[in-house]
Parts: sequence; structure tokens; C-alpha cells
Amino acid sequence: MPIAAFSLLIAAALLTGCTSDDAAAESSVSAAPATSQSQPDPTTAPAIPELKRHLVADGTLSFESPVEWTLQDQPLESHQTPGPTTVNIEVRDATGTTVASLSTGMGAVLHYEYVPDAPMLPYKIRDQEKTSLEHSLAETHSPNTFMLETLGKGAEIQGSVALGMPLAEPKDSLQYLAPSAVNGAEGLYFGHFIEPTDALTDVDKALTGDAKFTAYMKTTQYQDLKAMLVSLRQLAPKAGLAAPPNTEPVQCLGASYSYDLKDSGMSCTEAKGFVQKIHDEGGGGAGGFELVGHGGCYTMDEDGAYVEQDDLICTVETTGKKFGITMRN
Repeated sequence: MPIAAFSLLIAAALLTGCTSDDAAAESSVSAAPATSQSQPDPTTAPAIPELKRHLVADGTLSFESPVEWTLQDQPLESHQTPGPTTVNIEVRDATGTTVASLSTGMGAVLHYEYVPDAPMLPYKIRDQEKTSLEHSLAETHSPNTFMLETLGKGAEIQGSVALGMPLAEPKDSLQYLAPSAVNGAEGLYFGHFIEPTDALTDVDKALTGDAKFTAYMKTTQYQDLKAMLVSLRQLAPKAGLAAPPNTEPVQCLGASYSYDLKDSGMSCTEAKGFVQKIHDEGGGGAGGFELVGHGGCYTMDEDGAYVEQDDLICTVETTGKKFGITMRN
């Protein structure tokens, strides 16, 4: 995993418009290769890649990849909640290079922990496309958009090719690249993080920065990766599946805050993800900080009484859940 490693997103709602014929098609791990009724001249049109369909997460997710790409199961990470639909999978191309990771069972997916004095860097969405996942339940904050994002300048530009959620308001600068910060007990991440020094398939190694990502978007590797991510589908969960009980401690530590989860029912990763999203997209003042439609953390409790100077009470707007945070010295 990259330094700005990880933390993400979803698996709640059923894909709308799914028919019984669709469901039958999804019952096979591998589908027949895609074909075309006409046979175009290979010198005038690109070849249509052969695809295979993968059924994962105990049959609740499916996606398509080039037939020569393979899936490799990996041990679960510490921030993943074990369960029948929890997976940690690497997708590898024909050379064995990892092109994407698919992980489920996370309360939140983050590439970083908030650091107050981090500098603002140029930010750009270079490519995006809506997926069918936009029909997922709003309260899960599902990743519903394919995005190629970059952050940085000169030769020090990092990138992310992943499913995520665009910022509530367009921005041309950010402190961190975090395309997949989401809330929800079944967080999902599907994508790949690109460090400035990473070599990209079919891209001249001498290229850096903007030129490197411009060239990458023209490669077959990029187009295949984009098509795979966009193909992700959610299927009906099997009867009797339920999320495992929350066994995380009621207190946890982050780089900037300690978290008192009390009776909130939230996991440590969910609480960190909630606060991080406010820092990324919201605003602050003397009384705390908040993000409209998401929630906020305030220096007074629900009765209007002020708490200690370094303490804040956080409230999740969509659920009403509350927990406390304290600035670490």
C-alpha cells in the first residue's frame, strides 16, 4: 500500500433495474468472452478485449476484467471487519503487476489522517464517469463515480484511479488525495493509488507530472482498468447474511484526536472517517467545524453547555449518532 494508504467505501443497496435474467447471468464466476457481430478491420479499429466476469464477496459483487487478468486473495487488513462478504483482493494483469485492489468490510476508507499544517496542493479531476452504483442508498455514502484524480505539481504529482465520490464543491487545491473516504458499516474500496515514482504500463519512464498522466490516459491499460471499475455491480445478498457485531473498543486514538465512542455504535474507523470528511470538505470556526448534510463537531453539547476547550461533541446528521473527540497534545 502507498504511504497515503487506505481507508474507503459501500455495499448496501441493490442494483436497480436488475431483472431475473440479469441475476441468472451473475451466477457464473466467469462469463463467456465478449464478442462482436461484425468483424472490423484490425488496422482501422481497436480489438475488443475478451472479458470474464468475477463473482466475489459471497456473491454480492461482480465485475468484469480482461480475460488474462487474475484475482489474488490477500489477508484481511486490521481495519477490515471479518464477515462472509469481507474480501481483500488484488487484481493483476498478465505480467503479474497489481492494477487494482478490491476491499470490503470497512467502516471508512482513507488515504491519510488529518494533519492541520499540511500544505495545499494543486488538485485536478482528469477523468470521471458515473456508475450504476449511484443508485445505492444515500445513507451509505457509496462510491458512485469512477475518477482519475491527481494532486501535486511538477514531477511530484500523485494520482488515484478509483471509485469514489466527487467533492460536494469543486476545488482546485487540497491537502491530501482521498477519493474514497466514505462512511458505512460495509465500506468498499476499488481502485489503485499512484505514487510520483511509480512506473506506468506503456508510458515512457522519462515522463513525469502532467505529461505522465496525459500519456497514461491514452494507454490500453488505463482504458481496461477504467472499464473494470465501472463494471462493478451490487447483487442481492444471500438470505441470512448480517453484519458481524461491532467489537471495536469504545475509545481509540488518531494522529490528531482521541475518540470517545461511548454508546454511538460506531467503529473507530467510522468515527475517524466522519471527522476527516468534515476537515476535507467542511468549514470551521470558534465553535467547532461542520459540513452541511454530513454533520459537525462542536464545543458545546446538545443542551448548549460548553465542554472543555480541547473537547468537541460530534453529531452525525443522517443518523443522530454522537461521540466525543479530544485534541491530542
